[in-house]
Amino acid sequence: MDLFLKLLFKEINQLNQQDYPWLDHKKLKNIQGLLGMFPQGLRNRKSSLHLSASAFVLNDNRAYFMRFLYRNKYS
Repeated sequence: MDLFLKLLFKEINQLNQQDYPWLDHKKLKNIQGLLGMFPQGLRNRKSSLHLSASAFVLNDNRAYFMRFLYRNKYS
């Protein structure tokens, strides 16, 4: 398994042990299931599930996902 995925699973497992009011354990389980379908990693941009360093940022114990407008097609 990809080293980055191993780290993600470890962090999700730690998060799953917390009892934050905003935390949805079912969603964490779903995320783990999706990640488990891609043991080769999440860096293949041609894969149906992938992350790029510019789209996923960890900062001060917070995770940010960014939506890039240039990916949308306008007519």
